[in-house]
Amino acid sequence: MNDSKQFAIISLIVILVVLLGINQMLIANASKITIITGQVTAGATNQATQQIQQPFLGTQTEYGVAFTQEGYNQLLNDEKTIKLDSEQLKSYVGLDVLLPQCCAFQFLQASGNCECGHHLALSGLAKRMITKGYDKQSVQKEIDKWKEFFYPSGSITGTGSC
Repeated sequence: MNDSKQFAIISLIVILVVLLGINQMLIANASKITIITGQVTAGATNQATQQIQQPFLGTQTEYGVAFTQEGYNQLLNDEKTIKLDSEQLKSYVGLDVLLPQCCAFQFLQASGNCECGHHLALSGLAKRMITKGYDKQSVQKEIDKWKEFFYPSGSITGTGSC
């Protein structure tokens, strides 16, 4: 084999090794995907992305639930455990829980509500706030914050499940 063919083969092998190395680095970075509050974001951009997409992330509320995965889980639990009386139901029925990129369910009802994870959490939020004495307008305002938390800027990715 002449020297030029040998040089070409060695050059190709070096290029392949470099490309394989770059590929491995990309795969390693992709495997560092972190799930935070149900949203998948990659590597070092987690914090910046969440600050833009989820402005309430981590914020503790005055009614005792933070905008976190744990807060979402607490609201799901509240939906199951909090029972409203007939007077409290007046504040509950008709709250707007329409979510982007989700089913078309829009208003909370006394029964027969959507069973999507997000709607259950919003129902739990409404029950929690109503039993703590919040008026319907305050509850709706907070529901709207949680909708933004679940679907930042109307995106299809978010916290929890629909």
